[in-house]
Amino acid sequence: MKKLLFLALVPLAALGFVLAGSGLSSPPCWSNSPHKVCPPPTTTPPPTTTTPPPTTTTPPPPPPPGSYAPYGISLGWDTLTRSASAQTQELDEISAASNGHRAVVRTDVTASNFGMVDTWLANVLAHNEEPMLVIFGASGPQTPSAASSLTTSAATHYLGKVHLYEFVDEPDLGGWTPQNYTAALQAAYVALKAVDPSAVMIAGSLWKWKDTAGYRTYDWVEQMYAAGAGGYFDMFSLHLYDDPDVRAPSWNIWDWAFYSTPDGKPNVRQVMDAHGDSAKPIIATEAGGPVSKYGETGQATIVDHDFNHLASGQIAMLLIYTMRNDVACCQSQGFGLLRDDLSRRPAWYTMQSHTV
Repeated sequence: MKKLLFLALVPLAALGFVLAGSGLSSPPCWSNSPHKVCPPPTTTPPPTTTTPPPTTTTPPPPPPPGSYAPYGISLGWDTLTRSASAQTQELDEISAASNGHRAVVRTDVTASNFGMVDTWLANVLAHNEEPMLVIFGASGPQTPSAASSLTTSAATHYLGKVHLYEFVDEPDLGGWTPQNYTAALQAAYVALKAVDPSAVMIAGSLWKWKDTAGYRTYDWVEQMYAAGAGGYFDMFSLHLYDDPDVRAPSWNIWDWAFYSTPDGKPNVRQVMDAHGDSAKPIIATEAGGPVSKYGETGQATIVDHDFNHLASGQIAMLLIYTMRNDVACCQSQGFGLLRDDLSRRPAWYTMQSHTV
């Protein structure tokens, strides 16, 4: 707009993680957006009536043990618009930065872009990378029916090729509420598991939400649980930008996720634990920092600290945003690990040093 198989408290196998060969040595454990402009939202209007959430007497089983890379790159919409040669160059750089280990690569899927995704996906699989698709991408509110329909179509079309699905990009900044997001998430989860019970549904994808009443990201998560989100996702994602080692509760999303909060409320991890989801990991589907704000040295420091927190087990997956500067949204901010001339920034080498 990116080796040990269980922890002291919760077995990773229950969530389908196998991190062997990732290059990470430490065992995991669980314990609006100013940074980019998203692609145009779809035109489906938000629901005008309350749609009851889907009901199931027996939730689908959790995914069986699988092999999901613990790190990678969030590419966003822009990668789909590039030429085949440019996509290949980008994926080559991801492979090199990962030292040949399999990495997760993330982009959007909508009802109208299956052809673009098909082309990109063939290249991704040829590079032996792990695709993650964001259902609807950055979109305004969708009905549960629309969520079920798109998820069913995508899961069916990409069955056996895509195992990681995230539901909407930054819904907290796209006009959603925790309530209508949860209703659509429930429908998407049921649809995904009906097609592919082993697929992983990732909920959240939240940035730094704060509404006019002062509610923040951790409040959003609490309201999701109140609306019935528990049991309808396998992992929870946040967009953990900026330096995880800098404590600044008034702005740092890492504080809101794991540390102190400005108003003393429970952070996101504590909210999840209080609702019985201590076994579900928090992952970062976007992280890093723009060169325009931190400089190239500062960007490298942030990526270094991000990987340290991945190795410590605080987060279970880390996707840096992004490899090439995203022309569609924020080229001048310089989020990419590559410069505009495609030379490697220090942060590229930092990622490579963590994935040996």
